[in-house]
Amino acid sequence: MKPLVTYQHTFACAARMAICIFLFALLGIACLLNASASAQSVEPTRPPYTSLSLAQVQALVLDNDQQLSSYQLRQQGLRAQQQSQGYWSAPRLGVGMLNVPLDSLSLSQEPMTQMQVTLSQALPRGNSIHLKQQQSAQQASAQGESLALRRAELRRDSALLWLDIARATQVEKLVQRHEAHFRQLRSVVLSRYGNASNTRAQDLLRLDLELERLSERLLTLKQARSEARARLNEWLPVDTQQLPLMLTDAPEALILTSQDIIATVEQHPAILLRQTLEQAAVTAVELARQDEAPQWQLNAAYGYRGDDMKGDDRADFVSLGVSVDLPWAIQGGTRHATKAKILEREALAAEREQILRHLLSQAESVRQRSQLQRQRLDFYDQRLLPQLEQQRQAVQTSYANNDGDFTEVIRAEMDELNGNIERLNVLRDWHQSQVWLGFYLTAELKDVSHE
Repeated sequence: MKPLVTYQHTFACAARMAICIFLFALLGIACLLNASASAQSVEPTRPPYTSLSLAQVQALVLDNDQQLSSYQLRQQGLRAQQQSQGYWSAPRLGVGMLNVPLDSLSLSQEPMTQMQVTLSQALPRGNSIHLKQQQSAQQASAQGESLALRRAELRRDSALLWLDIARATQVEKLVQRHEAHFRQLRSVVLSRYGNASNTRAQDLLRLDLELERLSERLLTLKQARSEARARLNEWLPVDTQQLPLMLTDAPEALILTSQDIIATVEQHPAILLRQTLEQAAVTAVELARQDEAPQWQLNAAYGYRGDDMKGDDRADFVSLGVSVDLPWAIQGGTRHATKAKILEREALAAEREQILRHLLSQAESVRQRSQLQRQRLDFYDQRLLPQLEQQRQAVQTSYANNDGDFTEVIRAEMDELNGNIERLNVLRDWHQSQVWLGFYLTAELKDVSHE
């Protein structure tokens, strides 16, 4: 027989070993949990940007818009609801004591006293399960069309703001260049004024006034550029809101006919959304008509009876039955509910037709406006701007030869500046027309020259 000390020592060693194994197991579990959490927390990082192109801005806008996430979550919820609607309602289980005498409350006194267990199952009304699933699927598809429409609107709005920023920046550079011309001209006027030539003091005052007007115009352009950038930053991540923009991008130039517009606008997300909602309304009408169909219910019951007062065994009871409701008793209410769904479907159809007409009208209007804007750009580039430049050079030459009025020099310089600014405005408007055409036709945007 081993001494007690030996058993105590063996028990202590076993206890220490068990504690070590337990600690190592906890450490291993902690490492596994940490590794799993790290793997789950790793998210794809966005590549660092030094400047943003139009395509990058639109990608960031689409990634950062919370409304898109909302549509996606609603769509997923409706898909899950569609799956849940494929089941019958849960069966009902009931337990009760029947025919218990009140004088003695004895369970063996009367032969009809029993403990009863009931089970009932209601069957779906008509084809309601399939129609509910179909309606949820159509509503999920509508969320998908809303998602596509929102993406097209974000691409359109971000491109329009981009063009506003580009126009303000280009005009600002143009005004700065002409401001430098005016300052050089001012140096010439000062030198001639100091040499007692025919330069008048009012010429110098007129030149200073024009310089002040150019400074005020620069402030207005900076304000417009800042406001457009602030509205664009609403959709951009915080770490990209101060990055410069590569303002050499513009929407794709689209050459379209009226037939192209008619064939393509019908597939616009706004039209597809109304079509899907209209289909869901048709399903809602059919679902409302299912209320006129009877609903069946299966019933089963088991009655347990105890022994009688003499100790003899009693037979148990089994009951089977079918019940059905009477929908024609409330036929007036169901008829009005069905009529309401039919009117809602017709309203959606009328709304879809009106939206289609509006999109076709707007797209055709923008197409024609785009063609005229393209002609105006050609007019500015080929005729007006070259003539304005020739006029400025001729007036400056005459003034340098003491054969011209200084007022005409200022007017010629401002005419050329205003002509170039108007050309940039027409260019911006033409690019915006391309953006709107791309929105109506759900066309993608790509990088092209802005000049």
